[in-house]
Amino acid sequence: MLINYKQVLVGHFLRKQVRETAANKTKFNNIFVKNLTESTTDEDLKKIFGEYGTITCAVVMRDGDGKSKCFGFVNFENADDAAKTVDADREWYVGKAQIISEREKELKGRFEQAMKETVDKFQGLDLYIKNLNDSIDDEKLEELGCLW
Repeated sequence: MLINYKQVLVGHFLRKQVRETAANKTKFNNIFVKNLTESTTDEDLKKIFGEYGTITCAVVMRDGDGKSKCFGFVNFENADDAAKTVDADREWYVGKAQIISEREKELKGRFEQAMKETVDKFQGLDLYIKNLNDSIDDEKLEELGCLW
């Protein structure tokens, strides 16, 4: 269906939580590889990751001068082969290639979880103040707002 000359798709309502869960479970063919050496080539990636399945494309990213940026992408023909590659242990970091918004969302979630754990960890702890002058008593601390 077209509305204002734009293609519109209509489907059943899904809660955001259900949509996010489904998005996390989507299969992927493209993987991100980092911590490569500067001498790693596209052919090296194809050779190393070829043991996990059929590769359609492997690229080491390079700057304008042709120098390696020490990361790359490998695209598999089969999504299960890409998943096996991510799960395998090696010297390089290998993960699902994500778009920027996906990565930001994941990092934001991790950060919020870490902040929540930190707040929970220090909840209800007492504050110890040292090196106070002998002239400062409870009344002075309460006046300064140190005692609740």
